[in-house]
Amino acid sequence: MADTASKPRRRSWFQKNGGFTSFFMTGGGGSNHSNSPPSTTQQAQQPTSLPSPPSRSRSLDMENDNGPVKSTLASRISKAAKRGLKRIPTSVDLRRLDDTSDSSSSNKRSKVIPFTAPSTPPSEEDKVLDAIDATFIASDEAEADRIQFKSDLIRLAFDGEFSIPFDLQELHGGKLLDIGCGPGCYCLEMAQRYPNVDVYGIDIVDHFPLSPLPTNCTFLVINALDDQFLFDHFDQESIDFIHIRFMCLSFTKEQYMRVVNNCWKLLKPGGYLELMEMDFMIYSPGPTTEEMNHDMLAAARNRGLKPRMARHLWSLFPKDAICSVEKYRSLPLGLWGGRLGVMSRDDIFNIMENCQGSVNDYKAANHLPNRMTAHAFEMQTQIMAKEFEEHHSYINFYFTVGQKPSTSS
Repeated sequence: MADTASKPRRRSWFQKNGGFTSFFMTGGGGSNHSNSPPSTTQQAQQPTSLPSPPSRSRSLDMENDNGPVKSTLASRISKAAKRGLKRIPTSVDLRRLDDTSDSSSSNKRSKVIPFTAPSTPPSEEDKVLDAIDATFIASDEAEADRIQFKSDLIRLAFDGEFSIPFDLQELHGGKLLDIGCGPGCYCLEMAQRYPNVDVYGIDIVDHFPLSPLPTNCTFLVINALDDQFLFDHFDQESIDFIHIRFMCLSFTKEQYMRVVNNCWKLLKPGGYLELMEMDFMIYSPGPTTEEMNHDMLAAARNRGLKPRMARHLWSLFPKDAICSVEKYRSLPLGLWGGRLGVMSRDDIFNIMENCQGSVNDYKAANHLPNRMTAHAFEMQTQIMAKEFEEHHSYINFYFTVGQKPSTSS
């Protein structure tokens, strides 16, 4: 256990340490105001750019052929292991090694605040929201690896392209809050990049890093839906910048709107809330891809989730919000898109694999055929990989920033 915690820390599956800047580069060049529908932005890397305009046909024509697909995620983890590198250990990792590790590791985690039950009983509305079982993807060590991998993917894909309309360097004593922070990779990056800002990450499950944290970084086990508990830890109108990404498979629309409303109360007047989500529709698919994609979307909707919520992020904001940025960008899936395309392909495969249990449960509950074994799923992904190349399949990411008015109307 001690050996695990003492190995070199990993913040990225990329070999370069600190070679990639934070996902959202900030600058003082003023806001990018846009109240019109989002438009496609150009790729940062020319070799991986999509045709313009990209085809949106959902073609069903192809000849299936099989071939091995090498996972970028598995490859990077394997290479990291050979070099003695690891993702920052989390409490989940150590609990897998030794169930008694929690007490011995607590002294290393003075910046992690555990969950304590609220002092008053939940309201009827709270009970209804909490009763919704929206769990779609299991939270485990593999999921923590996938989150780190996705952090690398979006940094590579979007670095410097989506800019928030103010400079975090100027926020001396400012506060940044990350909702649903997972293993904390975004928080650690921002805390190191902006030592003048106090960074807070919250999640309903303790997947936080066990290594010594930057002095300006704190993690808390908090359910963002729990208004009282959230406001017990953060004063209203005390946060300058709030970040939420990739939560549409964790929150129903009603839950998401409630979280955004809570965030709005936490924001200072003039503060910013940014949302980033992936539209889980795969565009320009082959027949197997379309079938697999349909099953995943149907299973998610069956749990009350909105897997295509990314297209409607602005609808989550309060009516008084000022739209500062609203964009989307297409990313290729597969070798035809270069390294970025391979990483995007592996990310969507990993998501599909992790939610396959939920898909099978949905099929069983609705008496649908073709519940899939692990081997059958692997075979289907081989076919999908071929279809990605033939049809130039792609997915869309959406990014929206809203500002809280400086004065109440």
